[in-house]
Amino acid sequence: MTFSHPRVLLLGLFCATLGLAGCGGSDDDDTPPTQNSTINGVAMAGPIAGQVCAFPVSSTGGVGTASLGCANTNPATGAYTLEINDYTGVVLLTVSGTYIDETTGLTVTIPSNSPLRSLTNLMDDEPIRNVAITPLTEIAIQAALASGGLVESPVLAAFNNLATALGLNPGAGGNGNGFELLVQTLPTLSGTNAAGRAYGSLLDLTSFAQSVWCGGNTNCNLFDYLNTVSGYLATQPGLATLAQSMQDAHAQWKASQANNDYICDYTSGVFTCSPNANTGGGNTGGGNTGGGNTGGGNTGGGVITGNYNLNLVVTAMGVSTPIQITEVPKPNTQDEFCGEALALAQGGVEIPGGSWTMNSCNFDGTNGTITATVSITTPVAISVPYSVTYSYVAR
Repeated sequence: MTFSHPRVLLLGLFCATLGLAGCGGSDDDDTPPTQNSTINGVAMAGPIAGQVCAFPVSSTGGVGTASLGCANTNPATGAYTLEINDYTGVVLLTVSGTYIDETTGLTVTIPSNSPLRSLTNLMDDEPIRNVAITPLTEIAIQAALASGGLVESPVLAAFNNLATALGLNPGAGGNGNGFELLVQTLPTLSGTNAAGRAYGSLLDLTSFAQSVWCGGNTNCNLFDYLNTVSGYLATQPGLATLAQSMQDAHAQWKASQANNDYICDYTSGVFTCSPNANTGGGNTGGGNTGGGNTGGGNTGGGVITGNYNLNLVVTAMGVSTPIQITEVPKPNTQDEFCGEALALAQGGVEIPGGSWTMNSCNFDGTNGTITATVSITTPVAISVPYSVTYSYVAR
């Protein structure tokens, strides 16, 4: 399971520019490398106050019983940071705890023996990952387990099918965009990050849809709903049923959002959110939920679709190489830009005995520049300065 990341292309090109044969590991060693990794994430139905734990997943989809590590969430936001040492491969993330249901206002308990789940792949070329754990990731995990297990094809198909039914436009086929939209995006209930706010709103709508589905049954709970919805992902009629139920729920839910700073709509079956002009909410344009993000207190990688093309020029050892990445968002602030650039400089490519240092970073709202140094100790000791210029061009 690769769960690949476009940023790797940029740093892979940088490695080729330097001519470093060690980038990404040795071809002569068949032993999978291990590494220390950081998972930045958010656990949210409403913000979940509890504990996140990570478990290893084998190449055949089996989940280990010994935890790789656990971390407590921030009760106010659901945010967590989990450090995992000496491991490369797929991990299953679980969260148990309590949250306030956004529709009923009641406290809901997620027991440790029936947690919400998500997953990611801790790859040797990207030690920093974003992972959302939400009722929607749980739906996809259940569907993958029912259709083939926690291996690449059923996992990506489940996330893609769910994202399609929710109106997130992930694209056709098992290309992993659904995974990026629902796992690598970190939901938030405040701030101006359009992708995170859209995901937070979608979770609110999901809570309302659960309430509609349960009706007046006081014994109906979150997992009753999730178990039913996960079954919808197996067939096209089921996907159509889920899509229609979300749009029907939205028709009732929308009125209660009229005074929120972000409002969401289904237009031709596509879920979009934008700042509410009537309340002055936010200062960024709306759009579909995208991949990982910086903002709303969360930092990390991921992929967001957006309205800009990004032109880059990587310069190292006197060689300049242009790159263009299409359909990306533009950071709102220098802090957002530099936070992403720092993760890129530090985490993109593993070089044995190597380290990355950012020397400077600036961003004027359209153009940015970072300068950094990569230092290695093998096969030779060398420090190489490099720079990357960024230019965002509206599409």
